[in-house]
Amino acid sequence: MLIKGASFPKSSQVGADRKLSVALDLYSAFFTEQSANARFLTLIMSLEALAIGTCKAPLALELLAKWSSEVEALLKSVPPNSGDAVSLEALNRELLFRREDSVRSQVRKLVLSALLLDADANDMARAAVDLYDLRSKLVHDGALDARTLDVATSEAKSLVHRVLLIRFQRVTQGE
Repeated sequence: MLIKGASFPKSSQVGADRKLSVALDLYSAFFTEQSANARFLTLIMSLEALAIGTCKAPLALELLAKWSSEVEALLKSVPPNSGDAVSLEALNRELLFRREDSVRSQVRKLVLSALLLDADANDMARAAVDLYDLRSKLVHDGALDARTLDVATSEAKSLVHRVLLIRFQRVTQGE
């Protein structure tokens, strides 16, 4: 695929697409990882690297701004460097971070937009969310059972390959 892609009119553009470069690096790393956990996580990170943050709906943004103002007002009423101040500052940073959709939602949108013309686009977007949820379970709980991990890795590899191929073709063919 890469050799064929090198012959495309805009193949030099692959290096200019930094998100695609990172995603391809991660996909490539999948093939050399020794740990089954790392192999699966590397595939999911490849999707995360391509995902693009989008702002939440205006109503949600208004609510976040209101809460941020309330937190800032509370900050003025507590001693600086106190436990309350540290917690409120962290909460305010979290509110700013929450202006964008979750990475989980970004991955779903990425797959849906990449596979938009495919009949199974919605199914694959849901599968991407399921895989991302397994990634979260693995990262936060520290384990997935071996069978689940094996199936998830196989599904993730197929999905990531499809998404990368489409992105690669769009970049190299000037779409």
